[in-house]
Amino acid sequence: MRSIWALAIKDLRMMSRDRMGLFFTLAFPIIYAVLFGSIMSGATGGGGGARVTIAAADLDGTEPSKELLAALEGAKGLSLIRAADADEARALVRTRKAAGALIVPAGYGEAAGRPFWGEPARLELALDPSRQAEGGMVQGIITEQAFKRFQTLFSEPGAMRKVARDALASLDTAPADDQARLAPLRAFLGALDGLFTSDVTSDDPANPGGTARFEPVRIDVREIEAKQRTGPRSAFEISFPQAVAWAMMSASFGFALSLVSERMRGTLTRLELAPMPRRNVLLGKALACLIVNLVVVSLVLAVGVLFLGVRPTSLPLLGAAIVSGAIGFVGVMLLISVCGRTQASVSGIGWGVMLVLAMMGGAMVPAVFMPGWMRSAGAISPIRWAIEAMEGAFWRGYSPAQMLTPCLVLVGIGVGGTLLGIRVFRFDAGKA
Repeated sequence: MRSIWALAIKDLRMMSRDRMGLFFTLAFPIIYAVLFGSIMSGATGGGGGARVTIAAADLDGTEPSKELLAALEGAKGLSLIRAADADEARALVRTRKAAGALIVPAGYGEAAGRPFWGEPARLELALDPSRQAEGGMVQGIITEQAFKRFQTLFSEPGAMRKVARDALASLDTAPADDQARLAPLRAFLGALDGLFTSDVTSDDPANPGGTARFEPVRIDVREIEAKQRTGPRSAFEISFPQAVAWAMMSASFGFALSLVSERMRGTLTRLELAPMPRRNVLLGKALACLIVNLVVVSLVLAVGVLFLGVRPTSLPLLGAAIVSGAIGFVGVMLLISVCGRTQASVSGIGWGVMLVLAMMGGAMVPAVFMPGWMRSAGAISPIRWAIEAMEGAFWRGYSPAQMLTPCLVLVGIGVGGTLLGIRVFRFDAGKA
């Protein structure tokens, strides 16, 4: 163990002398977090051609609600997960299995059957605030499908006649004082003509004296709740998990290159003569990489907490996310360091692999722009799991049980990468 610590201290001293390396290891992740957070704070959402997954809970169980969910299942650009209740639907959003949760409340079918009178049919849409690009797309698709039913009514005389007659019958039960005010609406329902130009006074208490409008469906949009608060406090709480992943990736990659550099300079050849197991050379570098990862992440988080208002919801879970993420990237570093004979080959292979993993893991490209197979394949990326663990500790309100999966995956990647790296490691460049 003493030799491992000595080798780790040697690597830390060498790193402290490389000013450019220190800049990209310490400063670049902070710059990334600030820039990306600023961009996200002004994001207004977008489209994209990929399918977006949402969870849906039908609390109404009537024919109109079933028709709506069936239409959404067949809608282009949308993938639907059926949930047993509202809590299950929201949980799917918190665990990143869905971009939003559509809740069809009780009474939807009754309200949908009287589109010209009374309160409109309501839907609740809870969105993941970290996936703003998908939010507008989801709202548009749901609105389109919800209004299609009323387009169908206008194209089917029999169905339209029944709705109109039911609405006229409901008007008959209105108070006598309201009959004069509702006369234009009664005239429209009788003739089914001039609906959108009729000047009917609204009875909405929030809009006294206003003009009534045709609103058969109203979608109440809100951000999904995480424990006792709603979503992240700012865009920086969304960007900092990505910044932490970039910080660990940058620090780890520097150590991968340093191992190749020592091999080319003959340092590893001299270490081969030392009275210690071969694996201690890699374990010493792994320990140094782990220490630097923890220091760099702590620095990045300190900047976020002190200057940008970033606040974790759970310090113990944040610690677990940081440690497991650092272990995972150590394993990735060791694998990269033994995959080439020269700095050029390791640099090319390493950055190529890491950039692909970053894109697949959500650190560069929003999930809305990815095809379904790529989002599924992102499960192999340690960056994806590191971001999920950090988000769970920052604002998603993960429980220890929910945090267990990403942390165990990261630790598994770290241990597996370390063992495989030790197995194929060679001191001599010609044998690597």
